[in-house]
Amino acid sequence: MPITSVFYKRWAETYEELAAAAEHARRLGLRMYMGPSYQSGMRVVKANGEIEVVWNEAEGRAGLERAVQFVKDFDGAHNGLIRGMLAPERIETQTVENLVVTKRYSDELGCPVRLHAAQGSYEYREIHRRHGKSPIKSQ
Repeated sequence: MPITSVFYKRWAETYEELAAAAEHARRLGLRMYMGPSYQSGMRVVKANGEIEVVWNEAEGRAGLERAVQFVKDFDGAHNGLIRGMLAPERIETQTVENLVVTKRYSDELGCPVRLHAAQGSYEYREIHRRHGKSPIKSQ
């Protein structure tokens, strides 16, 4: 399972990047779980040094749809070397709606979900501020 940073990207990983990585994995004979990451918000640092999330929910929905298409196109590809997964980026950059739809697609497609969570104090404070619970607290 590749885990990369989106801090140097315009928004998140693209379908094309992961399709190219799947081809490299095929050439090398690597077994991989793959799927382009997606997010509805991007962490940014303001001029005063504070971190905030800038939201673009349309980007999050479009990213999820790209990820679903990737799973449909690549799950089981290259004689089973490639398996699809859904990879929402950091938990604090997700909307509840996109996570609920992610779970629905995971069930429909029979693929796993990889989500960054419990990674730091900003995430903890932000999730607690928004939802009144810790990032890993169950419903």
